[in-house]
Amino acid sequence: MNDQHNHIQIAINTLALLLILYLTGLPCRAQAPADKIENFFHSAYEAGHFHGAAIVARGSDVIYRGAFGLADFEYELPNRPEMPFPVHSITKSFTAILVLQLVEEGILNLNGTLHEYLPDYPSSAADRITIHQMMTHTSGLPEFMLAMPGWMEFDPPDISADSALAFVAGLPLEYEPGEGYAYTNTCYVLLGQIIERVTGRSYAEVLEERILAPLEMHDTQWIADLQSVPGVVRQHLPGRQDEAPNYSVYIAAWGIVSTLDDMLRFGRSLNSKRLLDSETWRLVFTPHALPESEVRFHPATQNPYGYGFALPGSDTPGGDPARVALHAGLGYGGSAMFIRFLEEDWTVVFWSNRGGLPPMIPGLMPFLMEITTSATGTAD
Repeated sequence: MNDQHNHIQIAINTLALLLILYLTGLPCRAQAPADKIENFFHSAYEAGHFHGAAIVARGSDVIYRGAFGLADFEYELPNRPEMPFPVHSITKSFTAILVLQLVEEGILNLNGTLHEYLPDYPSSAADRITIHQMMTHTSGLPEFMLAMPGWMEFDPPDISADSALAFVAGLPLEYEPGEGYAYTNTCYVLLGQIIERVTGRSYAEVLEERILAPLEMHDTQWIADLQSVPGVVRQHLPGRQDEAPNYSVYIAAWGIVSTLDDMLRFGRSLNSKRLLDSETWRLVFTPHALPESEVRFHPATQNPYGYGFALPGSDTPGGDPARVALHAGLGYGGSAMFIRFLEEDWTVVFWSNRGGLPPMIPGLMPFLMEITTSATGTAD
């Protein structure tokens, strides 16, 4: 009789607790990852740190996909997650993979010099700068965007990549090759020219044949004229409705236009044999340059750098491959971020189309670490 009474009392207490939870609006279970992610991006949008679209996926399972803000400030058209967007400097990750494919095939050598592959490049240091150093921002070559007037005042000069590179070639090195770490677009434009020289094809053709077509990234392309892409999200200057100037003509450092879904396909290909061998991937995600070697401040050099990817959390040159690989992109009128959790099989990609916003959202990495760690092992 006492046992029956106890069971009845437990049942009454349980029902009372559930009723209290219902009436007070408290959840009876933990908040789902999709809800947490939605709340994070919404809060970032409300705080003015984010104005665009995002996708978060574990494997091929999309956990969150959404958009905030306006695609066109003049006509007040909303951003949509399916919109094509410029990835800006995330293009460098694609370029690094193309270079390493050519290395695997024996066409390029990581220890080969700039002079060896571009013998007409006029820099006196070309015979001392290697492919490895250009890939890791340790070459010492100056940044042409800092050296040439106009770039930092939202007024890019209307000159060819060859002219910009020739201008830089006449400047002294920032430091001796291999003895510093300074993020520079100059090296990746040169890498693009090397790719074109050794393949006899345009960068766009090589990109399509070696990465985009194999990964079925049908909505991605390298494009010299951003405004010519149908439906591409407009990039807006900071605090203004003006559309940002176009400057995509400098191949291999930027210029790729993609979608969130296509960038998820790209993320899932990393560390797979679809693009590179496993030993080459190990080199990609091994830190080759460290922040303590920085000679010129840049947000990218606050993290170690491998081949075409920043590697937060890595602190040993040549040490164990990183758990997280990322690359940011920043333009006059917007930004983009690509993050891949290599062991956990999570991909995060987002973009903003309002100038002046840094690619990384404050508090994002700790939040993602919590999400990916807590969800690991819980899916089927």
